Amino acid sequence: MRQKNAESNSPADLAVALRSNDWASRSCALKQAIEAFEDRKRSSKATLLLIARSLLFDPEPTTRSEAVDALYKYGSRGDYRAAIHATQDEEWQVRCTAYSLLAKLGKRSAKKRLMCGMKDCHPIVRRYAAVGLYDALGPDSIAYLEAALRSEKDVLARPGFLHGLAVFGFASAREELAELSSEPNAWISSPAKASLKMCDEGNLLNDN
Repeated sequence: MRQKNAESNSPADLAVALRSNDWASRSCALKQAIEAFEDRKRSSKATLLLIARSLLFDPEPTTRSEAVDALYKYGSRGDYRAAIHATQDEEWQVRCTAYSLLAKLGKRSAKKRLMCGMKDCHPIVRRYAAVGLYDALGPDSIAYLEAALRSEKDVLARPGFLHGLAVFGFASAREELAELSSEPNAWISSPAKASLKMCDEGNLLNDN
């Protein structure tokens, strides 16, 4: 059985899967490359990244989203331009993770693009971009988040703008997150709860 799994993850088999007309096969190739890297912790990371970068241009949105997620977990500074490309994807789910990747790789150099993402047509993308701005700039993001929050009315987006402010001790931001955490819509309540949990963990660290 172990021999069979090793063969299924061979470069030749992965190449065949990537050329498949079946998007699930192409997606499976990425998953197999990730499994190979996690299992061996060797040079298979190069194969993983090669597959992820190529799948950024896949016609299937789910596969593109998985590719961006893989780059977020395993990519390097050299994938910054790939992150920029993904922020322009037509599918909002892809753009969400792309802004997280952009913030992780670009830090301060990603500021303008993250602020552009905070004006995206989809509220959840705006939420991700706002969290990304906080991750990239730290305390220097406060003024930008406060200004953007004044015009952001969509409750799907607001948790992202409130996130950084609450972490930095803004009581009003924390209070609104507490209210949003009770919303029946998980797209609203889940990020609000996650932000509150981060705030509580930060307070515990400060107390110690």
